[in-house]
Amino acid sequence: MIYVIGDSHVREFIGEDFQRIWIGAPTSYGLFNLNSRSQSRNKIFSAIEYIPKESSIILVTGEIDCRLHIFEQQGKMIGAIEKTVQNSLLFCKELKLMGYKVFFYNINPAGWEENIYKIEFFPTSKIRSEIYLIANRATRLLSPIYRVDIVDIFDHLVGERGILNKEYTQDGVHINELASRLFLLPEIYKVIK
Repeated sequence: MIYVIGDSHVREFIGEDFQRIWIGAPTSYGLFNLNSRSQSRNKIFSAIEYIPKESSIILVTGEIDCRLHIFEQQGKMIGAIEKTVQNSLLFCKELKLMGYKVFFYNINPAGWEENIYKIEFFPTSKIRSEIYLIANRATRLLSPIYRVDIVDIFDHLVGERGILNKEYTQDGVHINELASRLFLLPEIYKVIK
């Protein structure tokens, strides 16, 4: 059994090999802030409480950061991306030290969803695609340093203007079953041997 813990993207993991644990909208940025609004850290620790040690866990966080929070940082955007990525990988490393086999689901291309939350500082699709690309590349670059294996299918999914290819999305944000079967599942079984 592979436990997949995180945001709504956990539903992209289809099949009987996965136990999907959706914990709301966790942010990577707040993983080490015990008073964060998302309570990401507490929710993840509550989720793993009954998962046996040595189990494989895939952490799914960071997309909410990229879509909604990083652009709000305005002049500190690159620093916010770096902190988001570092927190994700450092948290994975922490879980590994607790005895789990931990992997990180890297950020996929930005989706087509518009500002449905009516956030004041919502980035354009061009800026979102740049944020997601920088976060994805930073994760690729930093994951060996943190000794965290990543599940990364970004290059298979990117379409026009750097946005998620419409052929591979069910709702403009999440990948569909076709993309899961073509790209996600093979990548998982390659990474988690």
